[in-house]
Amino acid sequence: MNELYTLPFNAIGSDDHNRVGGKCASLGEMTQAGVAVPPGFAVTTDAYQAMLDHHGLRAEIERHLTGVDPDDIDSVDRAAQAIRIRIRSHHLPAEVDQAIRAAYDAMGSDMPVAVRSSATAEDLPDASFAGQQDAYLWVKGANDVVDKVRDCWASLFTTRAVAYREKTRSRISTC
Repeated sequence: MNELYTLPFNAIGSDDHNRVGGKCASLGEMTQAGVAVPPGFAVTTDAYQAMLDHHGLRAEIERHLTGVDPDDIDSVDRAAQAIRIRIRSHHLPAEVDQAIRAAYDAMGSDMPVAVRSSATAEDLPDASFAGQQDAYLWVKGANDVVDKVRDCWASLFTTRAVAYREKTRSRISTC
């Protein structure tokens, strides 16, 4: 398994919060403590960063978000929609795609999984991002898992998520 881009739950601890988010860090801690947790893995923030860098999306996202007024929902919606379209229009970099497929295949073929965000900024003292990103349940097959990971990343840019991040930007750093 490529531990730069994916980590199995049994290899995750609380120190990995910045790489896998709070939910996955907790699942890792529970797995290591012997709690019955279904098999799974986390896709790391390194994988997301690789996607942005591989396709040059970082500057494009920043361009769309520059000057967005979080109280002007129409402008937020236009920017958010443009970003989601761009993210969904790209395949994952080969090494990220392969790492996700290998991690999924290691659990067994056609196992249904949940693909959901475990954002690193979900539960901050001054803000809560829980529930902002889309979740996909009963996803089966490596192709669908890879597609839903990309869709989950795109959902970082729903109108509600962008507006909330922009409103709290002065208090926290964005994802």
